[in-house]
Amino acid sequence: MHYIFPQRDFLRTRRIEGSTYFGCVCGEGSAIAGELLKAISVVVNLCLAGRCPKTLAEFVASAPLMPLLKPDNGIRPIAMGMIWRRLVFKQTMRGVGKEMAKYLGDFQFGVGVPSGAEAVLHSTNIFLNEFHMDGSLAMLTVDFSNAFNLVFRTSPLHEVRTRCPSISYGWISCMGNQLDYMWAMTTFGPLLGFNRETIWGLHFLP
Repeated sequence: MHYIFPQRDFLRTRRIEGSTYFGCVCGEGSAIAGELLKAISVVVNLCLAGRCPKTLAEFVASAPLMPLLKPDNGIRPIAMGMIWRRLVFKQTMRGVGKEMAKYLGDFQFGVGVPSGAEAVLHSTNIFLNEFHMDGSLAMLTVDFSNAFNLVFRTSPLHEVRTRCPSISYGWISCMGNQLDYMWAMTTFGPLLGFNRETIWGLHFLP
């Protein structure tokens, strides 16, 4: 793969992303496409069946940490999930997505609502841009606390076991283990909760 992709991409990401696998099955990498897809399917099925080795499950569930600078010069920590986490959990949603959308109903914009949360944000921005000179209009936004890593795993794990038994083995085998954040050469963990990216990636909460 180092011959297929520019070295700077590996140095920049320090991890294999979705585009890396896509490149492996296209162009020069098409010769190994069949075997690669077969191997990926084996790993995903192991995770979904709850038979993923613990060391691999911890890797799938963990995430590199990226610090973003806020306007007030504060730090917003963003956890970017590994491609394996997104691949495995996107497959689980194919089986329970419609059922969960019906169960959650109109109380959220993440499950069964294409571009739901994004549509709300874009609509709000358009409204503010058009009427920002109107002194009779006002908008109040409230952010009580930073929710990073404050959603404890106990409740989501219980809900998955109760509402989605068909995916519970794989989900719990990954998310029930120690979760680590990785920044440069430093690992932060174990973590008690979920980060916001994990929840969004699973589409159980907006």
